Amino acid sequence: MVSNLESDQVRVHQALGLAEEIERYKGLVQALSDTVEAKVSYVDSEQRYKFVNKQYERWYETSADKLVGKTVQELMGEEYQHVKSYVETALSGKEVRYDCPLNFTDGQQRYLRITHVPHFNELSEVIGIFVVCQDITEQKHLEESLEQLKAAQA
Repeated sequence: MVSNLESDQVRVHQALGLAEEIERYKGLVQALSDTVEAKVSYVDSEQRYKFVNKQYERWYETSADKLVGKTVQELMGEEYQHVKSYVETALSGKEVRYDCPLNFTDGQQRYLRITHVPHFNELSEVIGIFVVCQDITEQKHLEESLEQLKAAQA
């Protein structure tokens, strides 16, 4: 017969093992997202950042702990107006992809290719969105240069 104490010890050991596994997966997700040349984040249904990768730290010139917890609007300021409808669409359950120019705190304007992927719980409710922002500024500048060359030759 297993005593209550032994049963409690087994549950504590299982909980610690699960907590360690969760932390290991968090570390893997962070390491993976930090290796890509894109801003990667997770935003909850209240539009608060719950996760950001190293690219966010570089672009916003601050640490992740100062970004996590902020709303998208708090982080983006006036630039939020350019993405608001897309964020809301993703939070309604639809995947969204779009390109847009945004001004950053470092004074640079960057063209971004942004993808918002809804995250659903087991009841099919949207509980957040995964966000991937790729800097396509160089590509846009090349396209503009090509258009100028075409116009000059016409």
